[in-house]
Amino acid sequence: MPSIEDNAVHAIVDRRLVRGSTVVTLAGELDIAQSRLLRRMLVQMPAAPLPNVVVDLRQVEFIDCSVLRAFVSVHRSARLHAGCLRLVAPRREPLHLLRMSRLDGIFCLHRTLEAAVEPVCATHVPAN
Repeated sequence: MPSIEDNAVHAIVDRRLVRGSTVVTLAGELDIAQSRLLRRMLVQMPAAPLPNVVVDLRQVEFIDCSVLRAFVSVHRSARLHAGCLRLVAPRREPLHLLRMSRLDGIFCLHRTLEAAVEPVCATHVPAN
């Protein structure tokens, strides 16, 4: 029987640096079984030139509230270092939960990975 940590590792498809930001690609159904380790892995990633964490959700079919809590933790950590949590192309079900919890107005949502790895996202463009 796989452990909780095995399940979380399988949910993380890829971790890499892209244009200075940490990019984590997730897949499958993410719930409380993966949330604790997922939060630790996203927060404790190697230092990148930019403090942004980009989470590619294109392959994620489901997330629950415990995963949202993990994302809030990552978001807070990134904001402390003048960065942000950027979510790429959440599917219908995860996007619905983000909207219901009103986190779609807190996290930076992007349609493409290319937009998400820009040094400054559209949400945080300074006003002139």
